[in-house]
Amino acid sequence: MKVLMIEPGKVPYETEIENSLRAMQAAVGGRIQTVEFSDDPAVLICNQEGKMKGMPLNRPLHDSKGEVYDIIAGRFFIAGAGEDDFCDLPDHLLKKYEEEFHQPKQFKKVAGRVLIMDQKEERSLNGYSSGKAERLSESKDLAFKTDTFLRKNSPSYAEMCSNPQAEREKIARDLLDGKTWKVRMCIATAVQEEYLSDEAVPLHRMISDYEKRYGINTYSIYQLNLSYSTDPYRFMPFSWLQEKGLSIERENYQMVYSAELTPGDTLHTIFEDLNLDLPADYKGHSLSVSDIVVFHEYGQERAWYVDSIGFKELPDFFGREGQEKENNRNPSVKEQLDTRKMQAAQTERKETVQKNTPERS
Repeated sequence: MKVLMIEPGKVPYETEIENSLRAMQAAVGGRIQTVEFSDDPAVLICNQEGKMKGMPLNRPLHDSKGEVYDIIAGRFFIAGAGEDDFCDLPDHLLKKYEEEFHQPKQFKKVAGRVLIMDQKEERSLNGYSSGKAERLSESKDLAFKTDTFLRKNSPSYAEMCSNPQAEREKIARDLLDGKTWKVRMCIATAVQEEYLSDEAVPLHRMISDYEKRYGINTYSIYQLNLSYSTDPYRFMPFSWLQEKGLSIERENYQMVYSAELTPGDTLHTIFEDLNLDLPADYKGHSLSVSDIVVFHEYGQERAWYVDSIGFKELPDFFGREGQEKENNRNPSVKEQLDTRKMQAAQTERKETVQKNTPERS
């Protein structure tokens, strides 16, 4: 039986398979499911449990309005549909569906949503035009610094990525393609494994500067460090911090996730996505009160505190020039707590002394 075979990451091709249930199951790797085409005597045959088995996503299916209503996982084929059985796919339909499914697709899960893009071939850095020479140079430099930082501070990275040159080219390609969120995620993984939150701050700043220069929009999620000094303030509303006179300090947070900021993304949609359907590469807990959402958008960085109701913007989350100097540094949460405990103890001691001092006649 002549069919059109479509595999993930490949262009469709004509092939012959036996017209039997066993042969069709072998072709798709399991139990078959059929999808009929309303306009043509043809049928799509795929694996019924493709998504459940984790098979790679292959091609989207569109309705009459052009909207995606499903995505086929795993290999599938298109056969002709006779009156009582499957049959050869006619040449004109073979050509039609080869054109329809010709372009392999790439799928990325971002904040619970699947983005569908045309799959592009891997390019070497030499494949970029000379018009991008300045950006190419910056990308290579930032890739070198990123790889050096990870290789120096993360044994697991150094072990998994044994070829520095190959990794630096890969990072540079991601930067050139505007996928800075992938670089941020790689850094976030190493930071969490090796407790490098403070050490990674300059690198994140360089990535932010790169995004600003080239108009790349992303968002990041920051959550409190796992330390005893921040535990009492985890999941506390903004009003509670104000009542205690405590400020929100960048040094107490670490980035746990980053993703492309797509049109239509808002604080509310991101909150919903990071609670109902956590991405596979998400490293933190579900987005909750006390977390920070940062938009790296249109050359600016804006941060919001996730409050018990809504969000509170934090204009100074990343600080201002000169605030990193010790004499201008804001006290940490632990330092503020210690100060308040000392003040409370002094107040209590004064009240005790006044109570025990006899009145003069």
